[in-house]
Amino acid sequence: CLALAFITYPLAFAKFPYLSQTFTILFFLMFYILGMGSNLAMISAIVTAIRDEFKSIPNWLGYLIYVIVVVAIGSIYVIPVSLIEILK
Repeated sequence: CLALAFITYPLAFAKFPYLSQTFTILFFLMFYILGMGSNLAMISAIVTAIRDEFKSIPNWLGYLIYVIVVVAIGSIYVIPVSLIEILK
């Protein structure tokens, strides 16, 4: 499936006689928008679960909690320091 999406379709678009770059840009823009839509649905589901459990917190605080947790987890993958050294 990935070979079809990222190898075959761009090669086919490159062989179009007119506007091949436009179709290629639109194709990858479609993937970007699809990814953003999926991410928004995932975030909304998690924040809804947080707000269902803790009914007194406002909506913006649920999103803030989600962002802080995701950035903390994501920083493990981008910081070249082990977790043990961080916690010392």
